[in-house]
Amino acid sequence: MDSRTLYLGIFLTSCSLLMLEISLTGVFSLGLWHHFAFLVVSIALLGIGASGSFLTVFPSIAKDDIPRFLGILSIMLCLSILSTLISVRMIPFDPPRIAWDVKQFFYLSLYYIALGIPFFFGGLIISTAISRYPNAVGTIYFSDLVGASVGSVIVLFAIAGFGATKTTVIAALSATLASIIFSIQRRRIIRFITIGLLLAIFFLFKSNSLQDFISPYKELRLALLYPRASILESKWGVQGRVDVIKSPAVRFAPGLSLKYQKELPEQLGITVNGGILNAITMHGYLQRDGKPVNLDFIRYLPSALPYYITERAKVLIPEPGGGLGILTALFHNVRDITVVERNPLVVEAVNRFGGDLYRRVTLHITENRSFLRADQGFYDLIDFSNPGSISASSTGLYSLLEDYTFTVEAFKEYLKHLTDKGMISITRYLLPPPRESPRIVSVAVAALEKMGIRYPVNHIAVIRSIETVTVLIKKTPFTKAELDRIREFCKEKWFDLVFLPDIRPEETNIYNLFPEPIYFNVISSIVGDNRNRAIADYLFDISAVRDENPFFFHFFRLKNFIQTYHSMKDKWQAFIEGGYIVAVAFIQSVVVSVIFIMLPFFIRRRLNSLVSPTDPRKLKILGVSSFRFVSRSPIVSQSSIYVLTFIILYFTCIGIGFMFIEITMIQKLILFLGDPVYSISAVLFSVLLSSGIGSYLTSKLAVSTDRRAMLWRTALIFLVCLLIIYYFMLPTVIDYLIVYEKVWRYIFVVLLIAPLGILMGMPFPLGIRAISEINRSIIPWAWCINGSASVVGSTLAVMLALSIGFLNVLLIAGGMYLVCLLTAVFLPRLSSGQMQHP
Repeated sequence: MDSRTLYLGIFLTSCSLLMLEISLTGVFSLGLWHHFAFLVVSIALLGIGASGSFLTVFPSIAKDDIPRFLGILSIMLCLSILSTLISVRMIPFDPPRIAWDVKQFFYLSLYYIALGIPFFFGGLIISTAISRYPNAVGTIYFSDLVGASVGSVIVLFAIAGFGATKTTVIAALSATLASIIFSIQRRRIIRFITIGLLLAIFFLFKSNSLQDFISPYKELRLALLYPRASILESKWGVQGRVDVIKSPAVRFAPGLSLKYQKELPEQLGITVNGGILNAITMHGYLQRDGKPVNLDFIRYLPSALPYYITERAKVLIPEPGGGLGILTALFHNVRDITVVERNPLVVEAVNRFGGDLYRRVTLHITENRSFLRADQGFYDLIDFSNPGSISASSTGLYSLLEDYTFTVEAFKEYLKHLTDKGMISITRYLLPPPRESPRIVSVAVAALEKMGIRYPVNHIAVIRSIETVTVLIKKTPFTKAELDRIREFCKEKWFDLVFLPDIRPEETNIYNLFPEPIYFNVISSIVGDNRNRAIADYLFDISAVRDENPFFFHFFRLKNFIQTYHSMKDKWQAFIEGGYIVAVAFIQSVVVSVIFIMLPFFIRRRLNSLVSPTDPRKLKILGVSSFRFVSRSPIVSQSSIYVLTFIILYFTCIGIGFMFIEITMIQKLILFLGDPVYSISAVLFSVLLSSGIGSYLTSKLAVSTDRRAMLWRTALIFLVCLLIIYYFMLPTVIDYLIVYEKVWRYIFVVLLIAPLGILMGMPFPLGIRAISEINRSIIPWAWCINGSASVVGSTLAVMLALSIGFLNVLLIAGGMYLVCLLTAVFLPRLSSGQMQHP
């Protein structure tokens, strides 16, 4: 088979797989929930690992006509991608129903199979190429990684232009082109089939049959159930789908006082990925001079409290969504308003339907932390008045969502940008048992202490309505006059005091009654002298969140599983949708990976050829005799067991280490680039491209066995050393360079990752070259180990980050590659018969 044809086909296959993986993440973020999108990555890697196990058990399937075989596999890849879209609609899986419908577990299994099949065929293409042409593994792996890196960029433009669902069709198109390339020199019938597929893809793409799937339990679908409800506008962007809807369900006034009895202004709903329902107040309620009218309900919102305490001259509003925070500032005659919003589609929708609201302010399209780090201004108020989605928060749907908004480092940044008398205002939904608001207070206390404030209790005030909690954090202590104004505001609007520096217990729980003042009890305990003990003993994890493990919404403690279950009124849906799903996914990935890796050993006819070398003299270890596994099993030498152990250890550590580095770099660069979507794109592109270059260099530099051994060990030594340097230097370097323009930050990301990526791309092809001298039939099995270990690594990285932080995950990745280094010392000696065993 022509080498250029092979490399181009591998490039298109890998491009197709990466596009499918990211587009499915978008499909499920819209159709189901955030955490299910996370599992798509694990399913993809499992499918790839399964392909290696399959080829190990059935090696003869790819021995004859390789171009024909690869062409057929590409057709199967295309068909399985298209069938995935059908499966999404036909399988009635819905995460919220797991709480009462046992059949959902069966449907979830069907999802795994349906989603894993395309990645199985794609992995089979690549593993076949590597096993049949081991001497060209460096270039093949280079084509694989570069194709994936290009796919990671193309998919963003495709999603922004056509949406996630149609982007999966584009992924199928790439697979079809791969089939044409593989069979370009022969097999006319395959070319005819691929031409037919191209026509089918074209008509499918142009038709209206590819509608986005959305769960019936998502807020967008629920709002559309009301009479006369409709979607006014729907647009896709790289950050998801934004919908503007008209529905009687839209009534957005978070925490509105029970004292307000009038009608709310007409509002339109706005959702991102079908959830987090917000509202746009219509432009007809604004005069031409910009002064709000007919907005009296704003006076009765808890978020109006900071404007009631004192007049504000300069306000910063991060991510106001539909713009209620902007209207609140305009209503109180604030003229200097700065707004930070990361999603440009939200800005466009609000301007179109809300009377150019975002044009009345100074707007910055970026992430608020990145903006503040580069900003030199000071503000009288930083107002987080958009409480998000009550349905998502109440069920723990976003417990695995990284959020750098409410961390200790973020609060320090906010406090630095306040004037001497400035304050931060944060409004969140009321979620008994208390967890969000106590954690905000916990983070605020930690940040104030970090800034040298001795008595943070004097800087915090908390009130609540019937559905929200508002926390005020002041740079200087609250004065008596300000505390009196807070009391007056609550009395006038029928809000309850939760905490003030001089509060008395009898002042709490008056208007919106609980059986006991639970919010006062919790918050007063975590600002007191015994706060560490109070936080440790609390049912939920409300400890201060830091940038190292920025999972603000992860409240569950494993040790309090039973108590938490009872506190949720004996419902376990929150555990499935919350943080415990990481542990479930990890256990599942380990079990399935072990099955894939060990499957060849249970196929008796394959056992001997798998563990026995092509030339037994290559595994001659002095003083070791052969033995039998069982009475009827083929004879397996102990030397073979040593080889297999080293292979498992080596490729497992490569897979886990690679994923640890990739996930850590994505997380650490979210703040640097201003948005998770851009961080994922930039890191994937840089890691895959530079790793591909590293793989290609192995085919040019490792021209002999001795040079290959030297390059192998040198690359691993430098990689471990580089990871240690990044562990200590990465936060400082990012903090120093974040003030530069975004284009320079992207260039820095490429330069930062390139040395790591080049070194990360070398161990796999060098290991494949080494075991090819033992027995080529082991190569697909090594591919299986690597893919399966990557599955475990993707979930294990998140589990570890929840407890020890991402930088420590990076350090553990260095430990993984250190094990690879030790393993690399023995594998060449085993394959050459140099290793002595007593």
